[in-house]
Amino acid sequence: MAEHNVDSLDELEQLEQRLAGSLDATPALNHLPAPRQLKRARREVRRRPVGPPQPKQGYHHGDLARALIDGAITLINEQGPRGWSLRAVAKLAGVSPAAPYRHFADKEALLAAVAEEGFLMLQEFMDEDIPEGLAPRPRLERLGLAYVRFAQRHPAHFRVMFGPDIENKPSYTGLYEASQQTFTRILENFEALCTRGELAGHDPEVLTLAFWAQIHGLTSLILDRQVAVDTLGDGTIPGLANTLMTLLLNGMAHPQ
Repeated sequence: MAEHNVDSLDELEQLEQRLAGSLDATPALNHLPAPRQLKRARREVRRRPVGPPQPKQGYHHGDLARALIDGAITLINEQGPRGWSLRAVAKLAGVSPAAPYRHFADKEALLAAVAEEGFLMLQEFMDEDIPEGLAPRPRLERLGLAYVRFAQRHPAHFRVMFGPDIENKPSYTGLYEASQQTFTRILENFEALCTRGELAGHDPEVLTLAFWAQIHGLTSLILDRQVAVDTLGDGTIPGLANTLMTLLLNGMAHPQ
């Protein structure tokens, strides 16, 4: 018996009339639904909602990778880099436990994405409020302050960027390139100071490392509340940072 699709009770009634008028014409029955089919179709039509057809409902995430990174940052702020799982991030993002694996091979890969984003954000902080043509030394002072300011505003990124939870950072190309670009922001200023003779005879990369180590150490102490800033210098973080950078740069320029 051929199948018939019906969408309304009116169509069903027409089919029933055709069936009743064709009982004596056996060949016509091949083109009409059987009575059992008509009863089933009538039940189906009655169960359908009145109104235009509704679109199928289903979960759709506009930017799952972004949601997962945001979820990881939230959990890092709450529990630290190690106190959570991909399953917890998926739950926070409102997706299935398997969904994160569409974008990140494992938790470390997600942390690498957070760290890469952190370095790119740090570069933006470093590029803010630096006038064109500013001399290398005052530029370095501003870069140091930007470093501290970034860490205060984005502690989760900062801890992942420099923490031990990503074992092989160079294996993540985006992360490695972003970190090297950040290092270059500082290096190029020491190269200029060496070229101009203000720090002649020094290795610019060693000077950059010394500068980074000092400002990073101060920043870490501040984040971990291991230094009473209000009792030192002018009692402010920018003031203390400037004092330390001045001492370092003066020492580089006038070694004993």
